[in-house]
Amino acid sequence: MLRRRHLRRLPWQDFRGFRVQRKYQESAKITSFELRTVDGVPLPQFRAGQFLTLELKIPGKAVTVLRTYSLSDFPSGDGVADHYRISVTREPAPEGLDVPPGVASNFLHDHVQEGTTLNLRPPRRAPSRSAVRLTVLNRSCW
Repeated sequence: MLRRRHLRRLPWQDFRGFRVQRKYQESAKITSFELRTVDGVPLPQFRAGQFLTLELKIPGKAVTVLRTYSLSDFPSGDGVADHYRISVTREPAPEGLDVPPGVASNFLHDHVQEGTTLNLRPPRRAPSRSAVRLTVLNRSCW
């Protein structure tokens, strides 16, 4: 029931196409991506702490890769956003382990350019502390 109410409040369902309008390097390890809708429909304002889920079709991977990234821009004061921005840290392979570098972060840094279209889910917020606390309390009653 709670999930259905939450889904009705989402500005769109499932994934929506966004074009990388601007890609810029913030530091040696961090790149930001300014994302605008392909369809040109205005975006709802986002709130601090929200994140986007990206659907990445990475060559050589049998399955679609899903990753979440926090929105890294500040909300405008007028209730409408013309873009979303994420900032992605390039994840190297961990030292001393036989593990590859971060698949999604390296794909975004190396292969996604201005003009690339990415599929995104609407901004979401991590569960609030009260929701997490309620879950913990409910489980402790079992």
